[in-house]
Formats: sequence, C-alpha cells, structure tokens
Amino acid sequence: MKRKFLLAKVGTWHSPVKRIRQFQLLLYLSFTLNIALIIALIVTLLD
Repeated sequence: MKRKFLLAKVGTWHSPVKRIRQFQLLLYLSFTLNIALIIALIVTLLD
C-alpha cells in the first residue's frame, strides 16, 4: 500500500514537464551561484 502511494507520488511529480523545467532552472541557478561564491572566495583569499 505504501509503495503504491509512493509510486503514484513520484509519477505525479515527474509527469508535468513544467515542474521539471522549473527544477532544472533552480538547479542551474544554484550551481551558478555556487561557482560565483567560490570565485569570490578565491579572489578574496588571493588578495
């Protein structure tokens, strides 16, 4: 019963394309922000 519910939840989460696109955008934004932070940290350490 629990497994069926989890599978249904995963199915409903993965089916909308818009939500996946939003998630990818969020992931990309966080990734670029992390890179920017690392670069800023390196620059401040080198100064």
